[in-house]
Amino acid sequence: MNQPEPAGNTAKCSYPSPILLLGMVITGFIIAAIVMLVIPSSGPMDAITGYSPVNLTPDEKQWIADHPEIFVCPDLNYPPFEQITKSDDYLGISADLLREVGKNTGLRIKVSHEKDWDTCIAKIKNGSVDILGAVYISSLRDDYLVYSEPYYRSLLPIITRSDTPTDMTLEQLRGKRVASVGEYTTNLLLREQFPDINIVTVPDVRSGLMAVSLGTADAYFGDLASATYYVESEGITNLHVSGSYTPKNTTEFQYAFGIRKNAPELLSIVNKGLKAIPPEKRDEIFRRWISPALTKHPIDPVLILLTIGTVIALLLVTGGVIIWNRSLTRIVSAKTCDLERELADHKKTADTLLITRFTVDHSQAMFLWIDNNKDIRDFNETFCQATGYSQDEITNMHLSVLNSRLNDDTINGLITRVRKDGRIRIKSNIKTKSGSDLPVEIVLWYFTFEGNEWFCAEMQNITERIRFELERETVITQIQRNLAELSALNDGIRNPLTVILGTNEIYSTDGTPVIEEQVRRIDAMINQLDLRWNESEKIFRYLKNHYGVTVKQSKESDTNTMEVSEFTENTT
Repeated sequence: MNQPEPAGNTAKCSYPSPILLLGMVITGFIIAAIVMLVIPSSGPMDAITGYSPVNLTPDEKQWIADHPEIFVCPDLNYPPFEQITKSDDYLGISADLLREVGKNTGLRIKVSHEKDWDTCIAKIKNGSVDILGAVYISSLRDDYLVYSEPYYRSLLPIITRSDTPTDMTLEQLRGKRVASVGEYTTNLLLREQFPDINIVTVPDVRSGLMAVSLGTADAYFGDLASATYYVESEGITNLHVSGSYTPKNTTEFQYAFGIRKNAPELLSIVNKGLKAIPPEKRDEIFRRWISPALTKHPIDPVLILLTIGTVIALLLVTGGVIIWNRSLTRIVSAKTCDLERELADHKKTADTLLITRFTVDHSQAMFLWIDNNKDIRDFNETFCQATGYSQDEITNMHLSVLNSRLNDDTINGLITRVRKDGRIRIKSNIKTKSGSDLPVEIVLWYFTFEGNEWFCAEMQNITERIRFELERETVITQIQRNLAELSALNDGIRNPLTVILGTNEIYSTDGTPVIEEQVRRIDAMINQLDLRWNESEKIFRYLKNHYGVTVKQSKESDTNTMEVSEFTENTT
């Protein structure tokens, strides 16, 4: 910040002299020339050379005629190489290169939309698809894949939290938790060559990086391009590259198209189509998807002469620049302190948000955030897992998709109740992607943020609770049946006893006292059963007080009935 001038002094602004400005302009031109030489427009390094027009053999032309459509199976979420957008567009480096191959060869390439990379691997193994869009060249897949000419080489980094040392190797990670995407070549490499590493298999690159950022994994092993994409897009600030893996075979772990092994003609056609892509077109594709900061370029010896000239020019203006910079030191220092404080606050806030989001995503409850248009604007991972919908399918989905009875009138009625009571609890069913009904208990509440009204639905799966209630109904019904049988048994015993006593009085004999004694003993047993019946009333009262279960009793046979209190929705 600017400091006030001492009292009695007049503030003066000093400006660099014309000679100094001229020297700075000259230096700027020299630096610009160096930058243009150091960062040429040729794009990232690749191994494909010898471009030539496509010249298909008769067998290759016949193969294309016999296969009017071939299918590529991309990884849904692997930018910058390939991804499927919300509108089902296939984008990325591999997508653009395949389109050029199709133009050059006449191949008609169709996209097979699958739920994950594991499914793509299974489909190319059984021949359902023909091409994998972005795979590493590796002997680990030789049993079912052949590879096109490589089109990109990427560093294989070991990514850890910023507080870990650099120059790390995979050997140093033995016994550590290393995140890696399932069925990626890097995952297969860890399994086969580093069995002492505890592999944390994750569904995608983003999940692996988040696991390291939040401390549930010690490192992530993948490729630099896709990792950099997610670090930048997700705003992750506590990761860095602490080491890398260099394959023994330098031809491996370059990006190429994976082609099913039983289609050698397709391999030849794809390679010819790749080589026919003009260099400027290839450069345009790579510049579009990969930042120049991810590539390294060799230094031209001519730069030595330019560097010497630059040093001489800089020496001419160094004195003036130093004087000018001193006048800015105080301001820069103050601004730097302010920025450091802001960055520290931003990092603390970002870490808190990451931890909060991670906790919500892994909660047992399902969460939905809904806007005023009854559209789902956000959700946690538990909801995706319970319903089978992907993130793209859920985003902006209308609530009526989850339950056909949720029309506008029904939803407006619920919203009115929530606005009135603040929070309501209801039971309902939601429709999963497979079409089955999932019973849930929903706590619905609302809040306002930046002038907009939002609704939050916290849902619990009550499938087990419903099963328990059905079992309870079955048990209570059996108790009722047993009590009815007990009542009938008492009456059935007493009636014959009455007949026996009456008959004994009429036909009095020497055995009459014995018969009367036995009758009295049987009557005492029946009285004991009546006593148990009375004690059971205490049990019924307990069930009613604590579980809402009411059993109506009757001493008449087959008239015992039972009532179970109906679940009443609580509104809080």
